[in-house]
Amino acid sequence: LKDLYYTTKKRGEAITYLMDKFDWDVFFAVIWYTDQVQHFFWKYMDTTHPQYSKKKAEKYGNAILDYYQLVDGIIGDMLRLIDNETFVIIMSDHGAVPLHKVFNVNQWLMEEGFLELKNVGSNLASKKRRIKNYFFNGHRLRRFLTVTKLGKFRKRFPKKIREKWYQKLHAPVEFDWEKTRAFSQDIQSIRINLKGREKHGIVNKGQEYENLRNRISDGLLKAKDPENNEKIIRKVYKKEELYVGPHVEKFPDLIILFNRTYGFSNGFGKKIVTSTKLWSGDHDENGILIINGPNVKKGKILESNIVDITPTILNLMDIQIPEDMDGTVITSAFDNDSPSP
Repeated sequence: LKDLYYTTKKRGEAITYLMDKFDWDVFFAVIWYTDQVQHFFWKYMDTTHPQYSKKKAEKYGNAILDYYQLVDGIIGDMLRLIDNETFVIIMSDHGAVPLHKVFNVNQWLMEEGFLELKNVGSNLASKKRRIKNYFFNGHRLRRFLTVTKLGKFRKRFPKKIREKWYQKLHAPVEFDWEKTRAFSQDIQSIRINLKGREKHGIVNKGQEYENLRNRISDGLLKAKDPENNEKIIRKVYKKEELYVGPHVEKFPDLIILFNRTYGFSNGFGKKIVTSTKLWSGDHDENGILIINGPNVKKGKILESNIVDITPTILNLMDIQIPEDMDGTVITSAFDNDSPSP
């Protein structure tokens, strides 16, 4: 939290300095740590969370609220530097929800026969060692050292030792590519081991590819938490349902949305569903959008998409919107459906 507050205050000072000292047409600033504070401190404010501790809540229960108030103060400092003719947009790229458990997608793929590893026993043992290295060498040190001090501490070790430590921590799990038809290496998604695209592809394009995607999608939607029989997955999208453009072929083939309190992992383990110890909050697709300006409708509830922000800004700047740009102008936010300044 000390690091969080220090970094955010410094960022706020930099933002207001730049706003005040330079001429600008569009000013764009990011405060990222609202994301982090929700990931790590949700369990201290949420009395229904499995990891909630009344004792720790006395110390950390207001961590998220206090941080939001800090950010709110920075926004206030920014607003004092502009006039009533300036448009203001406050937005997040996602929201937040409680996280109780994670779903190990690669473990599920392996148990369902879609994925195989080489030397499974040694790989899992190696995985445990890497986890141990992370917690003992990284996570535990972070409890006592700031990010700056941690960097200096690591530099005390010879370069070869640091490189060896890094390799142990990040050593990849070895897939048996001749027998693996699907795998996960990206966030909340699955790739098919497709011939002609993947380096060791074995799945043919066309009907075999489509049948495999359908089987995996149907299986995921049926996956349940053995402890409470709840469904884990809310929706599985095929990539072409979400994305368009000349490079869609390179995208992961299935994108997964989870039910509330469940999250994603592409790891391995004894159980499909495992309790999470580090994160207690996760992302939600519904974020925040606030627009203010001279002809903005007051109190209007907006339903929009993240890709609509850029064309709206371009329109406000009286700049032509490229024909191939995703999104549309958020006309519903403005009087007479006119976002012009």
